[in-house]
Amino acid sequence: MKLISSLFLLALLGLIAGCEDISDTLRNYIPNKPSAVVRVFKADSRTTYAAAKNALSQISFHYVSGGPAVGHLYAISDVTAGDTQGSSHQFTLKADFHNLIDGSGTEVSLNLTEVIEADTQRHQGMGTESGLNDTALAKIYFRAIEQSLGSNSAR
Repeated sequence: MKLISSLFLLALLGLIAGCEDISDTLRNYIPNKPSAVVRVFKADSRTTYAAAKNALSQISFHYVSGGPAVGHLYAISDVTAGDTQGSSHQFTLKADFHNLIDGSGTEVSLNLTEVIEADTQRHQGMGTESGLNDTALAKIYFRAIEQSLGSNSAR
């Protein structure tokens, strides 16, 4: 009986040790989500939200959802032809708005992604989504928000 209990305990320990190896292996294959690009503007969250929504047209994005009360803005670009024949890509934008604790401004966290669909004819809706780090598109968008708010609005 003790032998069976010992073997069971040994097998359980081996299984648990094996799970750690599997989780480490999986972690290496799953891409990390890029961190958000953050900028602070010297305006309250409602004013900053309105400026951010107006700035969408300057980067050719279309408003999808969100609002100043919930502090989120979601927008998409047009679908355009991809690098290969029959493929397409599209960009998505998600911005979060948070008032600073001292009330001196609004922090905007921006996440941009690119959705690539390799074969739009046979596999519609089967796109691959990739997060974009600090890109020129983010800088252009933040500059458009600044312009909408007026000069000296970003820190």
